Amino acid sequence: MGTSQQSVGRRAQSRSARGTPRQHPGPFRHLHPHEKVSFGARGLSQLHRQSPLPHPRRRRGGNKAPIHDPGSCNGREPVTTSPPSLSHIRVVLVEPAQAGNIGSVARAMKNAGLTRLYLVRPVDHTTGDARKMAHGSGDILYGATVTDTLDEALEGTILTVGTSARARKDFDVLYGPSEVATRLVSLPADCEGALVFGREKTGLTNDELEKCQLLCRIPSAHSYPSLNLSQAVLIMGYELYRTAANPDERPDLEIAPYEQIEAMYAHVAGGLDMLGFSSHHRPETFMRSIRRLFGRIQLEKRDVSTLHRIFRHIDRFVVRHNIQVEPDGPMSRANRATDVSESETEKTDEPE
Repeated sequence: MGTSQQSVGRRAQSRSARGTPRQHPGPFRHLHPHEKVSFGARGLSQLHRQSPLPHPRRRRGGNKAPIHDPGSCNGREPVTTSPPSLSHIRVVLVEPAQAGNIGSVARAMKNAGLTRLYLVRPVDHTTGDARKMAHGSGDILYGATVTDTLDEALEGTILTVGTSARARKDFDVLYGPSEVATRLVSLPADCEGALVFGREKTGLTNDELEKCQLLCRIPSAHSYPSLNLSQAVLIMGYELYRTAANPDERPDLEIAPYEQIEAMYAHVAGGLDMLGFSSHHRPETFMRSIRRLFGRIQLEKRDVSTLHRIFRHIDRFVVRHNIQVEPDGPMSRANRATDVSESETEKTDEPE
């Protein structure tokens, strides 16, 4: 017994002299040099790596590990603010019938940096479906401006762009999203523009498109050209955001706002009636041709004043020569007409 204890002591002294601790002979000999085994009252408790780098996962009871953000660079915070030029652009929805669609549009606007939502005679946009689809964009959803008419939603704008899934007989000049984005972003300072989207099922009526200077169509497959409302807003928002990153030089123009241009059209229609003007086409068709002509131009306030001056001379001429005219002629009625019969009939995706 004594001999055995002496031999164990000699082996221990020999290991101590060499300075090398004895390796564990059990099943843990495969461990990495930076790994260790800890034992508790109930035996083997855990096996972990003593690494100089923090573990990328979140540990229970500890602090959340930093998450790598691909948008950041060298530790700097990513740019999340919207381009200044997008704060003057309105997104107008005419009579949206699905609360979920309104919420989806709000989220799409948030993704693109758009903040101003206008709703014309909408359903209740604060219901659960709208809140659920507007995840993270409640400020846009609850901050939406609700109006009774499209005229109220467009008041103060100088460029209005209507959207349509197809060309029509009286509205056959269509622009793509890129061209529309360039025009909206390059508006003069302190001027506002609007993107108008129609109903989920029928889109915008011809009368509503008359109030728009430009008509936009998103290219898609001819077999099914219609897009869901939020999809269309997201595509247009992406083009606006991309264009605003490298905007063109803004012209120093004093563009006439929407209400002044509408007053000009009313004066033109009344002046044509006083002259007894008649067209081979329907009065509505001729007035749309006039709107299309001036809609391609950025009319300044002085341009509108020039046209008013011309037609005021026509008014005075008729009064001076006591010419009998119809007080509310066909051109004036056509300018105010609401043509719903020729509205779009394409159907779009609706949430189930």
